[in-house]
Amino acid sequence: LRALPADDPRAYKVEHLNEVEANLRGMGKLAEGEVLAEVGCADCHMGVGVQAGNHKTDLRLPDGAACGQCHVRQFSERESERDTITWPQDQWPAGRPSHALSMIANYETAIWAGMAEREVAEGCTMCHTTQTSCNQCHTRHEFSAAQARKPEMCANCHNGVDHNEFENYMTSRHGLIYQTNGDNWNWKAPLS
Repeated sequence: LRALPADDPRAYKVEHLNEVEANLRGMGKLAEGEVLAEVGCADCHMGVGVQAGNHKTDLRLPDGAACGQCHVRQFSERESERDTITWPQDQWPAGRPSHALSMIANYETAIWAGMAEREVAEGCTMCHTTQTSCNQCHTRHEFSAAQARKPEMCANCHNGVDHNEFENYMTSRHGLIYQTNGDNWNWKAPLS
């Protein structure tokens, strides 16, 4: 990344890397002036900077807070969804339903609680777990912003009879434009 020329559309990632390194310095995981050489499995699955561990007792599946140790800004942006969304007809309380509060949408919905078919209710839980993980939109080990921007990734949860947003989008004017022109778009451009 450090060798990317400034006119490369991925050059913004250098600034992101610098931000992560500053976070690691703040945690005492990198010395002043030291650069991050690599990110290994143990950094995410055992703890930032951990050199060794016992797979049976120390291995964990990273959650959003684990990602947030290095990706502080992104984690705080995600967490800010908790209290910044206001719905136009007050159909939901402020901050819900957002990705950071998706599990609450299950537990606080009378339909989910009263559903006699528990296997159907458990199906809700397959998507309503994004509050603890970043990899619902950024798949593990790649964490691609370009991947997360495409509507197919949203369809991972937002589809089907009860949540047909993906189908509605794909047949809308915007969805048709995406389908006809999306291959020509720069999905790696930085977000503003």
